[in-house]
Amino acid sequence: NIHLNQIIAEAKVKGRGVVLQLLEQYSDIPCLLAGDYNVQMDSPTYRLVSRYLEDGLYTAENASGFGTYFAWGKLEEGRRIDYIMMSPEDFTVRQYHVIPVLHEGIYASDHCPVVMEATFRK
Repeated sequence: NIHLNQIIAEAKVKGRGVVLQLLEQYSDIPCLLAGDYNVQMDSPTYRLVSRYLEDGLYTAENASGFGTYFAWGKLEEGRRIDYIMMSPEDFTVRQYHVIPVLHEGIYASDHCPVVMEATFRK
C-alpha cells in the first residue's frame, strides 16, 4: 500500500524512486500495489510504475466507476488518483470497482474506495 506525496516536489520524486527501486528489486515475485498515488494517468509516476505493473481497471472482467477523488463533497469525474496495480502474469482480475460511498449524506473521506477481486495464478 502506498500514499505518495502530492505537494512537495522533492518528496514526490523520492517517493516514486523508492517505489520503482522496490519494483525492480523484487520483479521476480508477485506484486499488488494499491493506494493513493496522488497522480493522474498521464503523469510520469503512473507511466513508470506501468512498466512493471498493470492497472487492474483495464484488465478486469467486470469494472465500474472511474474518478476516485472528490475534494470533500463533489466527485470530480475523471480525476482518478487511486489505483490497484498488479503484476499481470501473476493475477487475473475478476472485479474492479470505484465505490462512491455516502453515509447520511456525507462522504467519509476525500477519496472513494477502490476494490478489486483477483485470482492468483499459481
